[in-house]
Amino acid sequence: MTSPTSLIINSAFTEPQQHWAENPDRTLRLEPTRRPAGYEIIDTRENTRRQVPIPLVDTIRDRVRQWRLDGWPGTTAITLGLLQHWWDPDKVSRRQWPFYFCQLEAIETLIWHLEALPEYRQGIHIQGDGGEFERLCNKMATGSGKTTVMAMIITWQVLNALTYPKSPRKYSSAVFLVAPGLTVKSRLQVLMPGHENNYYDQFELCPSEALRQKLNRADILIENWHTLMPLKEQERSVVKKGKESDEAYTRRVLGPLANAKNLVVINDEAHHAYRKPADIKVSKADAEAFGIDLDEATRWVEGLDRIHKTRRIARCFDLSATPFAPTGRTNTEAGLFSWVVSDFGLNDAIEAGLVKTPRVVVRDDALPNAQTLRPKLYHLYREPDVAEDLNRKAEAHEPLPALVQQAYTLLGADWRATAADWAAQGHLSPPVMLTVCNRTETAARVEHYFTKGHAQWTELHDAHRTLRVDSKVLEKAEVGEAASADKDYDARLRSIVQAARIEPQSKERWQASSTKKDEAARLIDIAAGEQRQQQIRELLAEFAKRHPEQINDRKVFLNSLKPIDRELNVRLSAPELKAVVNALGERDENAEICRNRDGEAEPDAELRDTENVPLADDIAAYFKREVLPHAPDAWIDPEKSKVGYEIPFNRHFYVFEPPRSLHEIDEELKGVTANIMRMLEGLAE
Repeated sequence: MTSPTSLIINSAFTEPQQHWAENPDRTLRLEPTRRPAGYEIIDTRENTRRQVPIPLVDTIRDRVRQWRLDGWPGTTAITLGLLQHWWDPDKVSRRQWPFYFCQLEAIETLIWHLEALPEYRQGIHIQGDGGEFERLCNKMATGSGKTTVMAMIITWQVLNALTYPKSPRKYSSAVFLVAPGLTVKSRLQVLMPGHENNYYDQFELCPSEALRQKLNRADILIENWHTLMPLKEQERSVVKKGKESDEAYTRRVLGPLANAKNLVVINDEAHHAYRKPADIKVSKADAEAFGIDLDEATRWVEGLDRIHKTRRIARCFDLSATPFAPTGRTNTEAGLFSWVVSDFGLNDAIEAGLVKTPRVVVRDDALPNAQTLRPKLYHLYREPDVAEDLNRKAEAHEPLPALVQQAYTLLGADWRATAADWAAQGHLSPPVMLTVCNRTETAARVEHYFTKGHAQWTELHDAHRTLRVDSKVLEKAEVGEAASADKDYDARLRSIVQAARIEPQSKERWQASSTKKDEAARLIDIAAGEQRQQQIRELLAEFAKRHPEQINDRKVFLNSLKPIDRELNVRLSAPELKAVVNALGERDENAEICRNRDGEAEPDAELRDTENVPLADDIAAYFKREVLPHAPDAWIDPEKSKVGYEIPFNRHFYVFEPPRSLHEIDEELKGVTANIMRMLEGLAE
């Protein structure tokens, strides 16, 4: 089998149609279907890995897709307007910032869970985390746009809450966002409607200016998870006051939201908010192996529980690239959050061109494994020559295994060649070499290898250009604590943290640096689009063969198209189906009336009109007397009817004042002209 030239095979803006699958010999094959939901568990101690499917997410995908094709039945008028606005193919081409498919699917799945008709959710049960409030999780790879999804959640929740105030258990205008660190908290400020670079304006999330103005009434609080930590008793007062009450705790944490009820909580990097079951024993070491701090996880969730007791959390939306937690059964087993409802993982993001494609040393063939004949540097930590050494506690000064040093020699050569190439092209900044280590001790050894001059290439010996960061060190730097005994190291680390807190870049700069604007990615998108267009053409050609007659009923057309669509596995999305109907359909007064799922006639926006009915008149009687004689097929949408009062101020309060005579006005103009002439004469003198 020929090796793939690129891992990017899908467009970021449409549902994935194919994926790379791995053969037993580690080669790749192209599968003409979307990648099933799942995740991979790698055991570095046993050098094994296994795939874990998520069948619930696959089932939800199918239900959401069908719900989308049916026109999202069951949604409120506000929600329907948002979905139509976000999916509108006419607006996609005009948007400066088009939505990724994974973003639309994530928000759509959350809406489906809350608003879809019961038949679309029949037989599906989403297990919670054992707490008293509901949690829903979107699994999204880093780089796939989780912040935009948060903005969509806020838009959907707030606008519905303000429009339908009697539905507090579904919607809320009070939103509490919890960030995993200070840098993330700073970055999330774009979710404040009043922010200069807010996402609501940048991504045109509201279909109208009126709704955008309504969104300004949202109550949003963004805090670091450390805010949820309970106060230490000795820090509260010199006088013993006892343990902080839940009410006092809630008022302190929520601050401006202290009086709000039925809150919506959004957890960014939600894998940090892990509830440890009482009957399962998980050690701190096992938790850290999965990137979880048990103290942080416990305090985070306990804080939300206390807020729920006093104010009620209507719902909690979690977003994470790795929503896993140790199961406690073994020290290497992790379990996926049971409340994950959508999945767009790292492999999906790579295949859609949303994240950088990982690179392996191209000259790795110099070090083949004698038994497997596979390159040794591909999965270095699995090699028996280094596996034991890299998975033990060690001092920073202990030398790295010879195989690791050889790998850095090859990588360093590639770095030097790339640096020289960039310099020749006029780039001022050199390339960066990144290393992801399995242990804190290994990271310290790698840093020592470069900063103490043990690396092959002298260009890589500069200690001021080598930075080692692990989660614990970064957390200390964020809160201003000493990360180590090395003051220079602490200072460099804090400078990195401070640099990360700068305001978001302008649209122009972001656009210039965006990977999606890369020429290669652009060409791939074009090719994927052309391929999709050809699929749709073949579908319509096959439909024309089977149904050469003219169809005057949209429902009949759709029912005839769907089986052919499924047979050819084209799977038209809702925007694509709408575009097909608009392209092939014609306005015909003699055709069957277009109706929704409930059999009600769909309104024609081009024929919509309004009437001002006197307050004393009955609306139905007025409609029968004044409208039906001129438009017999007209009907009233009761949801659009508004009761108001029109006060004609001019009619009741205006007092007519006759204008001045023409002679008086002429004399005033002559006086002004004479005054101007006198002023000009004075300037001339």
